[in-house]
Amino acid sequence: MTPSAVRMLMLVAGVFLCGSAQAQNAYRDQRWEFTLQMLGLEGKDYAFEGGSSASTKDSFGFGFGAAYNVNPHLNIGGEFYWANMDYDATIRDAGALTYTSRGSMDIWSFMLNATWNILAGPLTPYLQGGFGSMTVDSNIVNGPPVNSCWYYP
Repeated sequence: MTPSAVRMLMLVAGVFLCGSAQAQNAYRDQRWEFTLQMLGLEGKDYAFEGGSSASTKDSFGFGFGAAYNVNPHLNIGGEFYWANMDYDATIRDAGALTYTSRGSMDIWSFMLNATWNILAGPLTPYLQGGFGSMTVDSNIVNGPPVNSCWYYP
């Protein structure tokens, strides 16, 4: 065997031995993890019964998450997402009158989750479960625009 081949073999063996030593030292045990996320939302056209329609525009949002590794296998955390999406809407009432609305809707999502890492090392398959909530505020008014003013004391 040539000296360069021996050096390469020692390097490869060292990498594998370091990885197994690190796994024995509980790589994830009692450590925090944080994420920053970018969301891409694709616009879509909608047609509703009665002639109303809506069209959303492509948009971006962001998210962040935090989680704590209780032990080398169990991770408990949460995530929050927010996005703002522009829309155009055509609203048709029962009398066939239509009006157009433009605006933006806000989308929030919050999720709590738990992850079970099957292996204790830095690279592992995992099982994850969670529950959460999503809120969409369309900011669409309840009626057509009114061209009048009034005084409320």
